Formats: sequence, structure tokens, C-alpha cells
Amino acid sequence: MMQNDKNAVKKELENTSPSKDVSREMKTSTIDTKQISEIPSFPWKDQSCWIDTSLDAVLNYYGDWKDFESLVQNESGAAKPSPAYYLYLCLQSRREWSISEFSGSASKQKSLKLMKLRDNFRQLLFQFKLGVTAGPMNSHQPVMAWFSAVISPGKFYSNNNACRDYFAAQKQCVWICDSHVRLDGPRHLPACIEISSHLFQKYAGNFKEYFRSMTNIGGITKGDIQEICWRKDNAKGEVYCSGRPKLVEFFSKLPVLFTFEPNNASWDFPKILYPSTQVHGKSTGLIYDLVGRIFTNGNHFISRYVLPTAGGRHAIFTYDGMKSCGYSQLEPQGTVDKLLAGPSPPVPSGFYSHIVMYRLQGGPAAQNQYISMQTSSVLKSLNVDLTTAFPTYMNSKFRQMDPSEITLWRQARSVEYCSIIQQSKETKLQSGSFLPQNIQDVDAAIETITIGNYNQSISDLVSSSPGPSDSAHILCRCGIESDGYRAGFEQEIVECCECGRFTHLACLVNQQTEKVLGDFYCHICSLDDLANQILPRRSQRIQLKEALALQKNLFPGKCALIKLDIKDVYFYRARILAYNKVKKLSLSVCGKEL
Repeated sequence: MMQNDKNAVKKELENTSPSKDVSREMKTSTIDTKQISEIPSFPWKDQSCWIDTSLDAVLNYYGDWKDFESLVQNESGAAKPSPAYYLYLCLQSRREWSISEFSGSASKQKSLKLMKLRDNFRQLLFQFKLGVTAGPMNSHQPVMAWFSAVISPGKFYSNNNACRDYFAAQKQCVWICDSHVRLDGPRHLPACIEISSHLFQKYAGNFKEYFRSMTNIGGITKGDIQEICWRKDNAKGEVYCSGRPKLVEFFSKLPVLFTFEPNNASWDFPKILYPSTQVHGKSTGLIYDLVGRIFTNGNHFISRYVLPTAGGRHAIFTYDGMKSCGYSQLEPQGTVDKLLAGPSPPVPSGFYSHIVMYRLQGGPAAQNQYISMQTSSVLKSLNVDLTTAFPTYMNSKFRQMDPSEITLWRQARSVEYCSIIQQSKETKLQSGSFLPQNIQDVDAAIETITIGNYNQSISDLVSSSPGPSDSAHILCRCGIESDGYRAGFEQEIVECCECGRFTHLACLVNQQTEKVLGDFYCHICSLDDLANQILPRRSQRIQLKEALALQKNLFPGKCALIKLDIKDVYFYRARILAYNKVKKLSLSVCGKEL
């Protein structure tokens, strides 16, 4: 959208405001129900119910206009204000008309000035392409998608982070496997959170329990066991860890205005939500009140919301832009328990709950209370410090891994930690690299795979074992079990994270890298280990120019075709067992070592 067009829309919204000649303000923060039984709002026109209902709900459910005003006041003179500032202009214009200026639904006259205000804002959403799908302005649109887009517009628009924190939550994920931990970066959620259907099944529709699992440390630490570790490559079909990690998710920050989309499920929404405890909530204002709900029949939207009365009680209003000339109607004797809370409040036939809205009693001060409480609890229970620029794992028995160590499975915006103790799981019995250093050495290594007299008696061949001075307990899948004091050449072995016994690295024939990546469990401790081995698919033929990669592939466990003598006609299947200073490579043919 061109800057001139943006300025024109901004000017149009500002000119809609009657502030130049009207000094009174439509204050709906407290209602005298003895005098007021309806509130003017946006009359329906050209499929406008999606924007009418959501604008009316946002206007009435935040409850404290000064909070919102303070978030955008520094943008009044900005050349390119954030989309949130345009929302402020729209709602401010709406507030500056006194209720007494409207003729009421009995006059059968729709408010043309509110219709114009609504149309100007709808035009802005389409011109800015904020949360609306392709189509004309009179097309049917999602009811709250525009709201999320305005609050978090993305990199192509100016962002108001204060507004984002006021209207949107922040989530933190922690992955805990057997000896490694992954911390994801904090993620800002949409201003309207869609609740997936699997959560409805998990919590049997009890929204209070779901909310508690995301805010209360007792529920947070339970986490969810995952079927497979994150150390995998879906594209290649490779799995690098056989563990089943626990995923811990929680709200690290809460908004003042919390909006949910139940995804057509009949969640039981309570009147009040406590992010911590009831006692703590009452003393700090850390309590969420149910203040609004939007319903739909698939083609039309209506809403119901709460307004405080002059007598200190709550008044319930129902809004339907197609009825009563767009005026919200007071529900006599209506209460939150009867008309808003629960799984299915009474609504016109065919309508069901689509959006649910909660407001934090204590406002921004209670937000800060939650951040302080959650930061302390998470550090104590999960060893995760949320105060650093990026979450930090504070367990002294773990170290942060270098990105080069987790290249095969690394996720964007995440860091990984591994156990310092388990880091010794790979024990190398001979120091130094056994790989050729250049392509000439590769050729020489291949030529020296003529193992001498191939008529040597099979009974004279040496068995696979560690060096004679090593006491490591070998219990390998190849069938060898020893205490390490056996004659023969040195092999590299790897320690099981569970039982501490060792397996020959060369016997891990599905190993794709020189080193074992991630935690290793032997064939005894992980009976399904072999069954779960996934061989990578070859994506392309090896090119001659990639010959240098050969030296990186000569490591224990690799199989090859060799000649026992340079004059031989036939090749034999062999497997690399270890590197030998004299012979360059030690091989196994038909299960016997050469």
C-alpha cells in the first residue's frame, strides 16, 4: 500500500472523530441500567457482521481505556504509525459520541456515522491486507483474524511491542530427554489463540484444567511425553536418539486481554480463572474475569459482553447488528453464570460459541506479578532462567552445545544442552585421527587393503576386542563379551547411557557419521533399537568431483568391497573395524577379522 493511501485512511479516521465540536464522551465503563437499556453500535451492512461484532467486543471488553491510550500515545505524530494506532483512532472516535446523541432503536434509524466509521476501518484492513482474505470489501471474513494481525502485523509494518504484550500471550517450550535438553526461544502467540481439538480431548473440555496446565507450576512440570526425540531428520528419515522426551509448555507472559477460539468445541469456560492460586490472585489482581463471548451459526456473528453498573454489579448486553438497528440490548436479570459461562450458554437456535474473552483484573501490574512469579518458579523447578536475552539452562551438570554439534537436527531459534557426565559415552582407546588427510592418502589406504596371505588359517584370525590394557566391559551386539584384557588390535567403543557397558563402534553398521550423535543405548537396554534403525535414502548419485568425501566415510562400521590380493578377480564384502598404523585399516570379511 502506498504511503499516500495510508495517510489518506489515517486522515479519514481522524476526521470521523467528533472531538472538534463534541466535548462529551460515551463512557460505558459504568452503566446505569435504570436509564440505559441499549447501547448504540454498528448496524449491519454488506456482510459486515464479522467486523461489527469484533470491534464492538474489543471496545467494550478491555474495560480501561487509559491503558490502551497510554500504549499508543507516542505514535500520534509518527509518519508510519503501527496498525494498532489506527485501531486506537477508530475506537477513540467511537467513544467520543455520547449515548444521548443517538436516537435509539425505537426510531428505526440506523446510525450513519457509526456505519461510516466502521467502513473506514474495514477499508483500512483491506488496503493494509491485515488479517483479511482475498475478495471484495463486502466479503465474509474471519471474525478475529484482523485483530491478531493488527496487534502483531509482521516485519512489513511498524510494530507496537507494548500493545502486543498487552493483548497477546508469550509461550515457552522446554524439551527434556534422557541426557540432553532443548530450550526454544520465547514465542509471541496471536492475540486470538485457537485451541486445538486434541486439547479438548485431553482435558475433556475442562478449560480451567487446560489453563492451569499452562500457568501453574504444578501442572506445567508434568509436561507431555513425546513419541520420538527431536534429534531426527524427517526429510532423510534419520533418527539420532531413541529416547522419548518430555515437552514442557507454559505461558511465560500473560496479556491483560486474553482471547480464545475454541474451534467449534464445547469447552466449559468458567466465570473466573486463577493463573496461580485463589489467595495469591485476590491479593495481586491476578484473576481473569469472563467478559465477552462471540457466537456464530456459520454465516452470521452475534456477541454478548459484560459491563459494570453504577451499583457495582454486572450488566449483560447482547449485540446483533441485524437487529434493533445495531443497538446492543440489555439482558434483564442476566448474569455471567447464566449467559456467558459454561459450555453452551443459551443462544438463538443454530448458534454456537466461537470466541471467548477474559480480562485480567489487575491490569499491567498483575501482568508483572505473573512474570515475577513464573520466572522464580520455572528457575526452581526446571532450572531454566527466563530473565536472560535467550532462556538459559542453569543445571551445572549440563553444558550448552555448539551449533556445529547439532547440525543434523537443529531447530530454528533453539539452544541445546547435554550432560557433561554422559559426554564421556564415546571412549576412544587410541588417541589421534585414523583418517587419511588427503586424497593421495586415500589412494594409498585403498591400495594397502591387501591384507597379506589370504590363505591364513581362519583359526589364527584375531577376535574383535579392546586393547590389552583396557578393562572396559564389552557386551556387543556382535556377540563378543569380555573384560577388555584380550590380545588384538585396538577398536573404538561407545558406552551405553543406561547400563554403562560398551559396544564396538564398528558393529553399528547403520551409523552414518564417524561419531555417535546423541545418546546411545545398547541392544540390551533398547530392544527395539535395531528394528527402529532407518536407513537414509540416497537422493543422488555420487559424483567423481566428490571423491574427497571418501576419506570422511572411512570409519568403523562402514562396509566395502575389497580384494584380498591385488591379483584377485573377485571382491569380498568387508567391514571396517579400526584403524591400524601398520595396515592402515583393519577389516572383517565374512564376520572374521583380517
